[in-house]
Amino acid sequence: MEPANDKYFYLRLHKKGCIITSLAIIVVANILFINYCFLDNYQPNELSRLTSPDGKVDAVMVRSENGGATVGFYYSIYLVPKGNELARWPHSRGPVFTTAAAAGLEMEWGTSKLLEISYKHAEIEEFINSWHHPRNFNHRVEILLVKNNN
Repeated sequence: MEPANDKYFYLRLHKKGCIITSLAIIVVANILFINYCFLDNYQPNELSRLTSPDGKVDAVMVRSENGGATVGFYYSIYLVPKGNELARWPHSRGPVFTTAAAAGLEMEWGTSKLLEISYKHAEIEEFINSWHHPRNFNHRVEILLVKNNN
């Protein structure tokens, strides 16, 4: 049948157009959702940076806003060579400390090779007590956790 003789031709054509448009919207929405949730959208908010007494290592405290509906924020502490920026997520060297919730979280260099992390309350999810400089394996830093009851 020719379109001029088929009174439902344009209705079927409109339905096909709506279906194709709806599928395209769903695909684009899914791509945006996946990009937002799983790809390189992690932008940590650097809260503080402390340089070790010998000037070789920075302790960097960051807050990430991808904790989800129940947590909100994650707080992490990274050790990096002096002046280096944190790499884009995923970090080649992960955090030495991560908590989903914290109160009174502080960090302080005791010596060039000892970083003290203190907290009043924390739900600790990750902790590594030793770190080494990526270009000097002899330069190790011990990380010490201290619960502050004050």
